[in-house]
Amino acid sequence: MFKRSRYLFTHKKKTHKSFFFLLISALSLTIAYCSINHFLQQKISMFLERQQSFLQKQNISLKFQSISHSSWEVWPYLTIIYPILQKNNLDTTIQFFWQAKEAKITYSLWHPLSIVIQIDGDQLFCNDKNSTTCLQIHGKPWQIYLPLIDNRINKSFALQCDETFYTNNTKSSGTLQSLQLTKITANLYWNNNLEQTNNSLAFSKINIHKVMINLVALPPQQLKHIKFQAALIQKNNPRNTSNNLYKLLIQKANFSANNLSANVSGKLYIPYPQIIPTGELTVHLNGVNQTIYQELIPSTCCQKLKEELIKTPLPSQLNFTLLIREGDFYLGTLPLQENLYGTLKTLMQTYAK
Repeated sequence: MFKRSRYLFTHKKKTHKSFFFLLISALSLTIAYCSINHFLQQKISMFLERQQSFLQKQNISLKFQSISHSSWEVWPYLTIIYPILQKNNLDTTIQFFWQAKEAKITYSLWHPLSIVIQIDGDQLFCNDKNSTTCLQIHGKPWQIYLPLIDNRINKSFALQCDETFYTNNTKSSGTLQSLQLTKITANLYWNNNLEQTNNSLAFSKINIHKVMINLVALPPQQLKHIKFQAALIQKNNPRNTSNNLYKLLIQKANFSANNLSANVSGKLYIPYPQIIPTGELTVHLNGVNQTIYQELIPSTCCQKLKEELIKTPLPSQLNFTLLIREGDFYLGTLPLQENLYGTLKTLMQTYAK
């Protein structure tokens, strides 16, 4: 009897110790979780303030309708309603205006030690806030990753989007009716030390799995495996720092369309806001003959042209250099605008029967 009572006392004592240990552990985990949650919320707010300061140095303002922290979420995030990016510039010809419905900022453990910004797929791009001609895109959310451990000179960004598309509601002839991009991934490197170096303001590598293009009076075109690299160059105006000009430099581009593959390299400068390209590009095309046969032979038009093409051996590869001068394209010294359009018109009048 005595031994049994001592066994029960010992058992109860162990049970109390286990219960006390579990209680202390749960309390410690709760305190640790609340502390980490509060600490991360503060870090996210500080991150947003730093980004606003960084954008101000580029004469860009970040505004929003409202901002709120998550209250009952396991992992903290900051929600921004109707974020707006706008260029602060005295010169009204160099303006832009961007707006989204919502953006969320949080920490990502899956994309190692990064801040992740999730932007709603509905976005608006305009030349300025009062512009009547704006570009509105739709689709899946955009994910932007910013590593916590970064180079002080070069800031790096990673961007992903599963799908985005644009639809033109106007049915005017010769315009782009719709554009759909699938599986976009991009890496962007921003130069924070531009004043002390001759490098570009930003450099980017972009991959797009598939692009669907619909133009008026033309069959839909599909491009696959698009890769290109580009840089953003800022031309400073020493007299007026708010009147800086920008140039987009495209250096490489690769894509495929059905049996046609293209490899383009060189330098193509597209200034903003004039949008008048200039540069020199070396173009290599592979699968030219298969593409012409595939696109033209099944069609119901141009019977005479098809008969002559079948008799004529077509090259599989083409290599040529394009010269672009103030928006005009030249093949060697041959201006393409005048000769190309005239040749196509003659072909259509002769063979489209």
